[in-house]
Amino acid sequence: MSTNRHLQWEEMKCCGELPGGRVGETFTTSDDQREVFLYGGMVETENRPAEYLDDFFAFDPESRRWARRELAPVRSEQADRFHPRAFHTTVTHQGRLYIFGGCSASDGHNDVVLVDPHAGTRELVAPGSAAHNVPVPRYCHSAVVFEEAMYIFGGKCGSRSSDDRLADIYRFDFDTATWSIVEQRGDIPPPRSAHSAVVCGRKMFIFGGRQSERGGCCGDMYEYAFDTNAWRRIALCGEQNLSLERARHSAVLHNGVIAVFGGWNGRKKLNDLYLHTLDGHEHDAETETVSAPQRRDCHAAVMWRNTMLVFSGRHRVSALEDVQALRLGPMSLVEQCRDWLCRHRVSLDLGALPQRLALRLQVWESIQHPNQRALMPARPLATQ
Repeated sequence: MSTNRHLQWEEMKCCGELPGGRVGETFTTSDDQREVFLYGGMVETENRPAEYLDDFFAFDPESRRWARRELAPVRSEQADRFHPRAFHTTVTHQGRLYIFGGCSASDGHNDVVLVDPHAGTRELVAPGSAAHNVPVPRYCHSAVVFEEAMYIFGGKCGSRSSDDRLADIYRFDFDTATWSIVEQRGDIPPPRSAHSAVVCGRKMFIFGGRQSERGGCCGDMYEYAFDTNAWRRIALCGEQNLSLERARHSAVLHNGVIAVFGGWNGRKKLNDLYLHTLDGHEHDAETETVSAPQRRDCHAAVMWRNTMLVFSGRHRVSALEDVQALRLGPMSLVEQCRDWLCRHRVSLDLGALPQRLALRLQVWESIQHPNQRALMPARPLATQ
């Protein structure tokens, strides 16, 4: 793990219906990389109870325009069953969003809400329950997509003042809308919350978070292999350096590099950027301090094409309302192929392709967009 001396941040000047600052929201890229979706979160105001949000916004990074969208229930009988929430997770699969868990003023949640952002609808596809194969209500957990399922790991259960943290993995099958407990073996990470998780190839990587055993922040990284259910702790360069310890941060993956930004180390909020290359080669890279965003934690970040986008988060005791952009490098070959296929509306014969490749191409081919706008190459967002 190391820092980068060649990357610069840019604050995006946005227009449209701007969302207010918040913490504990989710920021999710659409499959076609045309839009980024913001959902929920929490607003903290001095001397007033926290306000949990149920709003939904779409952001177009090319035009830098925000638009608020109302979500209508698919089933009228579910209209009263959608909860405002924060510290939940949202993942994208085949053009739709899956929201899981989170907390509100007095409750934790373990339901799954399916959002169709283009139809403007939502549906409760897996109501919360206490069944043995359903994850307990939780928040500050992580969620990733691998093949045809969502995998959640860890998190915190109980009240906001609780110290009960988890180290379990559950799998949510998108086709059947059912949960199953996932076996774990090897060097299983200690229970934690407020960590980050990304998927690269057939492995999941988690970093940082808060642990129950000592209540502080950790700066470790673990690798989970989906094929073997085995964990392995990864030795990080400079791991004994306290600067790696953090929770409530964000992490994205780009071209085999995990980028970790900001967070809280138990003493103060952070605005540094760390890069970890999964091929074992280290970068020498630290962001220019003159362009680094304000220190923050409990923010949201997402990878949009070749750019990391960061929204809001808490600075000192107040929430920020900015969108920060960091161009991490040129698009990968896979990303270029995706954009070319979408631009030219190519019809593919998937029958002769390997299953994993066919599934990925099928997702790209099936994506529909109201305007059928051609994808343009991402313009640099940061001054080089």
